[in-house]
Amino acid sequence: MRIKGPGHVVFAAGLAGLGILSLCSGDFAFTWQPVPIWVPWREALAHVSGIFMLLCGIGMLIERAAAPCALAMTAYLLSWVLLLQAPRVAAAPLNVGSWLGLAENLVLTCGACILFALLTNSHERAVRIARFLFAMSCLELGLSHFVFSQITAGMVPAWLPWRLGFAYFTGTCHFATGLAVLFAVVPRLAATLEAIMIGSFVLLVHIPGAIAAPTSRLQWTMVCVAAAQAGAAGIVARSFHNAGAARTIRVYRNPDCDKCARFAAVHRTLDWLNHVEISTAPPSTGALRPGEVVVENLVNGRMLRGAAGIRLICRQIPLYAPLRPLFAIDAFRDYVDREVAGCDVNDNNNACRV
Repeated sequence: MRIKGPGHVVFAAGLAGLGILSLCSGDFAFTWQPVPIWVPWREALAHVSGIFMLLCGIGMLIERAAAPCALAMTAYLLSWVLLLQAPRVAAAPLNVGSWLGLAENLVLTCGACILFALLTNSHERAVRIARFLFAMSCLELGLSHFVFSQITAGMVPAWLPWRLGFAYFTGTCHFATGLAVLFAVVPRLAATLEAIMIGSFVLLVHIPGAIAAPTSRLQWTMVCVAAAQAGAAGIVARSFHNAGAARTIRVYRNPDCDKCARFAAVHRTLDWLNHVEISTAPPSTGALRPGEVVVENLVNGRMLRGAAGIRLICRQIPLYAPLRPLFAIDAFRDYVDREVAGCDVNDNNNACRV
């Protein structure tokens, strides 16, 4: 097993630290684990939770145990989301604070889920879902910096100027990360910068706070949670490593069609995930006419023409997502079919004439 980047180590260490805190205090992690006071055997359950998180945190760094521990941690963190945070959101759907708790726990859950997928080289669908949830969580983290701007500014080190400005700036950075991952606009860079930013919170805000109040369990809990979140963001960034190595479609175009060349250049510019390969070689279906486009699905080998092929391109390039609903309209599909059907170069009335 290879360690999946620094995020892997920091994520495991942060969760193990939460486990140690639960063992020492006989309690859960404050608002991140809001287990009701009335729950029977609450202290005993807190100790069990602490042991579980400590062992899984250590296990995620051990070769033979890493994948099972990551899977177990995913299930456990997901239970925080579904059993502890989701009911609070349902009870107060307009409360940004409730959504913040859900988002912070979702970041951890997504980190564990993607780590398991990376360790097993599988579950690509789960990775895509986790990336989406991570992106949405970052948007909520950004919103909270604006709604709770004074509280956030109060956490900025006093020696830094424009503390309120820093609160707004970091909120904007969370927003930018969420949008970048959501629309696949340099998502690896965005997630990496998110990890660095949260890591800076640990170094500049939470660790000094814990040193100033070494007996405060809340301060040490914030250190561990923020470290785990920084690690989770690093794991998300790692999941985009060599993402373009596996292209999913190949678009064939006529080499003599200037119009096709211009569209191909646009596709290359917007295809940040490198999922689309452009080819001027004849496809297996035969030579193409000027303006004709054929799309090959490299996953199942199917050759698609017309609107079906263009729709597949839109599925692979996230910024084309707004166009996808239009394919449900017959008139739009007919228009696309005409545009990419090709034409006879000797026809003076053809639509491909440049």
